[in-house]
Amino acid sequence: MSGQSKTVGAFLADAKSVIEQGLPLQWIRGEISGLKLAASGHRYFDLKDATAQVACVLYKFKAARATVALREGLELEVLALPSIYEPRGSFQVMVEGVRPAGLGAQHEAFLQLKAKLTAEGLFDSARKRSMPGFVRSIGIITSASGAVIHDICTTARSRWPGITLVLYPALVQGASAAESLVAALELANQRSSEEVLVIARGGGSAEDLNAFNEEALVRAVAASRLPVVSAVGHETDVSLCDFAADLRAPTPTAAASMLTPNARLLTQKIDECALRLQHALKQKMQTQRWRVQQLMAGIRHPMQGINEARRRLRELRQGLPLMMRQHMQAQQYRLHLARKDLLLDFNAPRARLWRVQDHLHTAYRQALVQQQKRLHLGQAALQLLAPDAVLARGYAWVSNSAGVVVGSVAQVVRDEAIYIQLKDGQVKAVVT
Repeated sequence: MSGQSKTVGAFLADAKSVIEQGLPLQWIRGEISGLKLAASGHRYFDLKDATAQVACVLYKFKAARATVALREGLELEVLALPSIYEPRGSFQVMVEGVRPAGLGAQHEAFLQLKAKLTAEGLFDSARKRSMPGFVRSIGIITSASGAVIHDICTTARSRWPGITLVLYPALVQGASAAESLVAALELANQRSSEEVLVIARGGGSAEDLNAFNEEALVRAVAASRLPVVSAVGHETDVSLCDFAADLRAPTPTAAASMLTPNARLLTQKIDECALRLQHALKQKMQTQRWRVQQLMAGIRHPMQGINEARRRLRELRQGLPLMMRQHMQAQQYRLHLARKDLLLDFNAPRARLWRVQDHLHTAYRQALVQQQKRLHLGQAALQLLAPDAVLARGYAWVSNSAGVVVGSVAQVVRDEAIYIQLKDGQVKAVVT
């Protein structure tokens, strides 16, 4: 023990440090006494039980977040940080949070049941079913009175006027609420007339929502043959029904929005798709029209091919006599040379003369056969391109009343008579 003394402030500072380090943040339970609201917005009160009491302070910014309204004589639990108020040297508790008395045990039971059902696989995402794409009927399990059923119906019908809504009334608060909710859920599954079920309740305290944490109800939700949407409380409220359901909605109104399409937006989207389809079809038709025009530009008139074949045939006929004469002259020249050789060589055997003559005759016959083949090929080509042959393949010859061949739409006018020559006759038509 040191002989040096400490000031009161130093002593209390040391005491404060020891208390705050030695006593961790913890929940303590008691009854409010002497509640005072300071001008600063802070709340001061004593928390007492049958044997003791302790001074408490709840600062303004933390009081604003409190979910419990403080009042004289209220029994509650506070999340306490023990400390010393040095200016007066008094021991006090700084309140970090408040909750109704008994909520700790209730929350512990909640966590234990959640762990048990999780281990059984009731909350596995693999067993959850997806919602139908366009829901036509919804079963609603909630109280027949109150704002919840009104909000769901109003929202659903404003978004999708043709929706069918069926109410399965049940208690949503109190000791019999869980049993009532299970009965309504089983009735909806027996009927199976709806595509999806919504189990819903408005916001409330933890005690108000406790029915939706009952094991019997949670198991019934998980065992439902119909898909179930849980819409219990506000967005920050969490129940075991939320984990067991196929889908959780933050609020009952949100559940109605999630299950129904927006008819106005859907109609607008359909109209936009129709406009895009019309535009695409128009572009496709323009492209096909251009391709047809390109193909038509590459198609020659049948008479053009016929005239070319006739010209080639005339050339073959005109050139054939000249080629024959040239060939005969060449053969005669070769014969002349052969005879000259015979005259120069009187001792050449006669067989050589016969061989020359045979060679000459063979060459003449071959040349004649070759020219005849060329003539036949020309005649076949001419016959293939002849007007009757072209018409027999499905083509037509169009002419106007003056007998002029029509090769373009620019050569005709509306109400003009035209003549279509087919393979077995002529058809008269009028341009419309």
